[in-house]
Amino acid sequence: MQQATALPTWADRFLTELADHGYITRAARTAGISATVVIRQRRTDRAFAVAVARALAEAPVPSGAREITCR
Repeated sequence: MQQATALPTWADRFLTELADHGYITRAARTAGISATVVIRQRRTDRAFAVAVARALAEAPVPSGAREITCR
């Protein structure tokens, strides 16, 4: 059985910010990291990828937006 890995130290702040507004780059900047770090972490860490998906699902849809495929 695989042992669960802990999320990075910056993840809580990033995920909270992401859920507030839905913009990965802005949330990454607030957490003190780059969007590239987030992208790499999502590709290699399933638990983090799931947490990002949940945060994005909680985020408000920008006014006037019909469909958002990538933020």
